[in-house]
Amino acid sequence: MERARKRGLGRGMGNRGKWGSKPAISKWKRKTKSTTKKVFMYTCNVCKKSKQAKKGIRASRAQLEAKEEKQKQGKEKTGENK
Repeated sequence: MERARKRGLGRGMGNRGKWGSKPAISKWKRKTKSTTKKVFMYTCNVCKKSKQAKKGIRASRAQLEAKEEKQKQGKEKTGENK
């Protein structure tokens, strides 16, 4: 859009057509993104420092479980816990 403005498109009075300002994508009639990007924050239990994940995940719902909890659930299902 910046290059087009330098070329003189979308300047002056009247209807700007294609070069007019546009609202946010969520406000468009047809184009909609139904999911949002989730970015995870990892916090150290020892020093309490937090760090963001390198890439976000586009999903409607994100669920994060600890490894220990997953292992316990797996053992309960197979009957190894006896």
